[in-house]
Amino acid sequence: MLKKIIFCLLILIFQTLYSFAEDQDTLQIKGYFKTYTLTTDVTGNMAKSASDVYTPAQKNNIDLSGTILNLANLDLKWLPSDKFIFETSYILTLPIQAYSGLPMYSSQNAINAPYTGPMIISPTLKPLEHTSTQLRDYRIVDIENNQVHNLDRAVATITLNFGDISIGRQPIAFGVAHVINPVDVLSPLLKTSLATEERPGVDAVRVRIPTGNMSEVEFGFVGGQDLLWSNDAAFLRSRFYLYDTDLILTLMDFKQNALLGFELTRAIFDAGVWLETAYVFSGAFSGSPTSNNNYLRLSTGADYKLTSKLYAFTEYHYNSAGISNPNNYTKFIDTGSTAKNYNTTAYELGSVYLLGQHYIIPGVTIELTPLVTVTAMSFVNLIDASLLFAPNLSYSIATNITLGAGAFIPAGQGSPTQILAKNNKINGLNILTRSEFKLYPDMYFISAMIYF
Repeated sequence: MLKKIIFCLLILIFQTLYSFAEDQDTLQIKGYFKTYTLTTDVTGNMAKSASDVYTPAQKNNIDLSGTILNLANLDLKWLPSDKFIFETSYILTLPIQAYSGLPMYSSQNAINAPYTGPMIISPTLKPLEHTSTQLRDYRIVDIENNQVHNLDRAVATITLNFGDISIGRQPIAFGVAHVINPVDVLSPLLKTSLATEERPGVDAVRVRIPTGNMSEVEFGFVGGQDLLWSNDAAFLRSRFYLYDTDLILTLMDFKQNALLGFELTRAIFDAGVWLETAYVFSGAFSGSPTSNNNYLRLSTGADYKLTSKLYAFTEYHYNSAGISNPNNYTKFIDTGSTAKNYNTTAYELGSVYLLGQHYIIPGVTIELTPLVTVTAMSFVNLIDASLLFAPNLSYSIATNITLGAGAFIPAGQGSPTQILAKNNKINGLNILTRSEFKLYPDMYFISAMIYF
């Protein structure tokens, strides 16, 4: 009943704002429609004997599976004065076809994030599956538990003499790294997902106070489900400029864990460089700290515009919560046991999704013509030599219409993935692999985007 009331209130707000601003230049309306056609091939990453654990219906879908995914967005912004802004955004996501008949996939995962990551993973590892519950962890109440209906923004911003106050559902983005942001644990923007333009909104009260030229202090509270302290977050950040360098310090409590963050950006000659690191004290605010689950993450890199049409970057990422020995990747796999052999703070609460420790991530953007752009990026695991290659082509055929095509292509060395039945239960599968990205399927897509 409460969800229906919220949905009706949203419609009422849209109608009220439109009628109020009908004769005034205070209402801005924009949005988009996006459609993706996806094809996924998992056969290259599993042993032939793996089909023995599937039902006949699932075997028919084991070669190729796919879906057509449609997303529609309506964004309203009301600006009655220069001291007040109200913004609300609604997203409707509709799949036309189930994503796959395999147990590691579902149409729900296709809705939430078309590229779900590793093929089979413990259901408790939410960041690895990128499920809706993880993407919406920091919401007090929601319209639905899935992402068909998504009230993604409903935020009011008030400008006062000392700074800005934002109250409501809003995007909160932390971090200066280009690909993986260790400080960004509230609603991270995952580069292994198709939906990389907008991050999910969270329910928060946020205050920003300028303290000088290019410096500010900001703090806030982020509400989790039912406003339980074990589900909530709070943060304090200070940004300042020193010796031609932007510096940011962060102190955060997320789900009773403490995070200390440091960020740095500056120019060296004509190149831009960055450093972002975060150390997490597991259970620091719970009354029973678990220091064995403390972990450090770090991203550092540089970018450079080689020519007017060629841009390149490289980023190194370190994840101490990951596995240093590829033979131990099975710690992350669901074996049917209640025991968990991985860092639960990092992978269940901290939005960590890479299994290893050391990565290099190069990327390039090439402007072939003013209307055609090619981008490519690779996630390279430096320990097991596996990689995930992500090329993308974008063609702007009109002012507000863009066509695209891309892929996620994994490659790896070592023994192939072997999938073995456990206790004759299809959902109790076990994986043996020495190559992280061999756990990922091949995925190819084409897209069309219309903005208004």
